[in-house]
Amino acid sequence: MDALAKHALFVPLGPFQLERMLYLTQEIIMCRAAVSALLTVALMGCPTTSVDDASRGSTTTAATSTPSAQPSPSPMAKDPSAPIGADEKQRRIGALNKKGIAIKKVVRSYIEKNSADGLLSVPNGPDKTESLKFHTFHDPVRQDAEGAYVVLADFAPVGGEPGGYFNLAFSLKDEGTSYAVTEVRIQSHPVKQGDNWVKTEHFPMHDGVAAPLK
Repeated sequence: MDALAKHALFVPLGPFQLERMLYLTQEIIMCRAAVSALLTVALMGCPTTSVDDASRGSTTTAATSTPSAQPSPSPMAKDPSAPIGADEKQRRIGALNKKGIAIKKVVRSYIEKNSADGLLSVPNGPDKTESLKFHTFHDPVRQDAEGAYVVLADFAPVGGEPGGYFNLAFSLKDEGTSYAVTEVRIQSHPVKQGDNWVKTEHFPMHDGVAAPLK
């Protein structure tokens, strides 16, 4: 029995004192209940953790605080109307094909070895020969149905007007370690129509006859 209860048993109390004592008793009971509730809540809200748990928790917190990596944007589709670079143009016409480059090198060497004063003599029919000066190669190098490689090149005639070129076709075979020219023919000759040059074909040369090397 606490001191307040003992005092109430042995000391005669008036009405006012009795009322005051009851009020204080109720206050004490309410305070005890409040303290007990606070302690219960505090204990429930503070779980025990080990050192390892704490370290894992701090790692997790650090990881979650780091912003997640954003997905890289998908590459934009190429604009078909955009200008094409020089390398891409060369690739598309087969000029960068390694085998084609090696074959054209062999043809260039053949032209140099078989030219006199820079002119290559080529038959044009049974009774005529053209003396022609090398101008430029055509791309791509081709391969016909028989497996022969075909290189086309523009040649200018001696004393000819600018822009009027003969088109020569060089046929080559693969010798394993290199290539060899087996035939040289005039594929087309120039004919002027008004102010323009038109090539008149002696035989066709297109993808259906000889496939491009790409």
